[in-house]
Amino acid sequence: MAANKTSGKWMGLILEIIILIGLYFLLKWFAGPQVDWRVMYRPNGKEPYDTYVIHELLHKVRNQQEYIQVKDSMEKTLEADPGSAVDNYIFIGEEYFIDSAETVALLNFVSNGNKAFIITDDPWDVLRDSLLRHPLSVADSDFMESGMHLGSLTYMSTDTTVCAYTQTSDSSACYTFINEWEPYMYYWRYYLDNIVSSLPDSVEVLGAFNGDYTNFIRLRLGKGEIYWHTNPIMFTNFYMKNDTLVRYVQDVFSHLGDGKIVWDDDSHKYESDIDWTENEDPIPREGPLEFILSEPSLRRAWYLLLAGVFLYLLLGARRKQKVIPVTENMENTSIEYAETIAQLFMEQEDHSRLVRLKADLFKSYLRERYGIIIPAKIEMWDDKLIRLISQRSGVSVDSVNSIIEDCKYYESITGIDTPKLLAFHNKLEAFYYNSK
Repeated sequence: MAANKTSGKWMGLILEIIILIGLYFLLKWFAGPQVDWRVMYRPNGKEPYDTYVIHELLHKVRNQQEYIQVKDSMEKTLEADPGSAVDNYIFIGEEYFIDSAETVALLNFVSNGNKAFIITDDPWDVLRDSLLRHPLSVADSDFMESGMHLGSLTYMSTDTTVCAYTQTSDSSACYTFINEWEPYMYYWRYYLDNIVSSLPDSVEVLGAFNGDYTNFIRLRLGKGEIYWHTNPIMFTNFYMKNDTLVRYVQDVFSHLGDGKIVWDDDSHKYESDIDWTENEDPIPREGPLEFILSEPSLRRAWYLLLAGVFLYLLLGARRKQKVIPVTENMENTSIEYAETIAQLFMEQEDHSRLVRLKADLFKSYLRERYGIIIPAKIEMWDDKLIRLISQRSGVSVDSVNSIIEDCKYYESITGIDTPKLLAFHNKLEAFYYNSK
């Protein structure tokens, strides 16, 4: 019988495991591949709006030159005194965050004859202001007095699609912003027209979108050049599968120098106590569950957890223990026991044992409540001990002395009748009642 029960339990466990495995593969088959549509520009990311493809293309096409990826600090990576080759600095990201020391390193790198490609929606104000104050700055007095910032940007809301071109290409490349496989409204940035009119000798327009919206310029600084592009979304993985769009990216990077490439992956990060939020966000922010469902591994773990909870409720939550029989409550017989013991004592004519028991309880009470050391021999109970008991208990010396005398007396005799027992009991009860 026991063997049958054990085998039944094992069969139930195996069945639950098989059901769990089946549910896992079923959910995996229905879920299919998931796509993370967040715009992150990660050089090692393979989601639609990462930059893995362009990162690898530049690395492989320029495999004869050294390829450096900035992961710590730009000022430690950029050389202030380059060699004969024209080196290249590249940043692709939504926002460009560099501190003052890195700004100085970048401007010195460019002014010494190198090139910088800054492809971002929003260049950091530190770089804009530093360009105006740089010793080799192209800004003249009229530009300074106008209060304009180099690289001033504005928004342009389009119907999801823009067509961009460069000065070196006869055709345009059309970009449609996609989210969750559907066209979605996106904010495409461009440079103000007066950026070129204010610096006609130093700023050159190299590209635009939708005809008149400048998004690609070249700024000469010292011996080098800074290339600014306002639409980094055009350089992400999603658009690199289209030959026309790839040619547009090739036209942008046709201005690369023949030296090494420095790819900046560090300036995406910015640590601050300020909450950098915008009034409008083109893509709704994700909640915790949306994030879990957007990651394939987390999504599978979530579905598996739900399946496990469901199976537990279905199979594991049923009662496995035998029914416990109802038992009657145990009766409290303490009172009956005490009455029986009392009758036994009362039936005896000699109450010596009961008196000595009460005396021992009195000694224990003095030890535990007042911390008084009681001598083992009753003959050693002197006046000093009586005064100490009276002082700590608050009972008069006469009352304490009377109890002590009774203890000594009853210790020496054998026959104690009921009246003497009751008298001794009343003295003890009075002591307990009046003691503090």
